Amino acid sequence: MFREGGYRPEKEAPKEIAKKRNYYEVLGVQLGATSEEIKKSFYELSKVFHPDVGGSLEKQQELAEAYNILKDPEQRSVYNQELRDEKVIPFSKRDTDLDKLKEKLDRERRRWEERRKAS
Repeated sequence: MFREGGYRPEKEAPKEIAKKRNYYEVLGVQLGATSEEIKKSFYELSKVFHPDVGGSLEKQQELAEAYNILKDPEQRSVYNQELRDEKVIPFSKRDTDLDKLKEKLDRERRRWEERRKAS
């Protein structure tokens, strides 16, 4: 792929993605989140949104796409730079979508705990 300034390596996150959805928002983490926080959030949300437990395939794919970019330090660095170039405002914890996700995750945790106790 070519753009002004030369060749764009395959490892770079395409700008179309940054315009579509903020990956930090998708995973419900802050811009400065650690690798462990990103991994933990991905696995928790994957359990909730997995198609086998009633989640949507599109949401699961979106989570996987976000995680694959943010888990790799090089890709994450490129993605962060593109966010800065686009002047995208970092995700805020006050977002209501995140609150809804946390509520759903809490319900799922309680359900799993009840199943364990019943076993």
